[in-house]
Amino acid sequence: MRIGANVEEGRGSSTKREFTRRMSIALSEARETLYWLRLIAESEVLTKNRLKLLVQEADELVCILTTIVKRAKAN
Repeated sequence: MRIGANVEEGRGSSTKREFTRRMSIALSEARETLYWLRLIAESEVLTKNRLKLLVQEADELVCILTTIVKRAKAN
């Protein structure tokens, strides 16, 4: 999972700038994942009920990563 890989890289960063960059990439990947999940739901390849939990988790990741990036940029 590219989101997790970027978060892990960010956690191991030696500079604040690199941390912020990696977390921003993870946020972008989370948003893209959410897009694809919604597209799958709308196409009815899988039922919306089957995807509901995954969409909720992706939404939560986007919120968490957004907060991390905003705080990292503010400090």
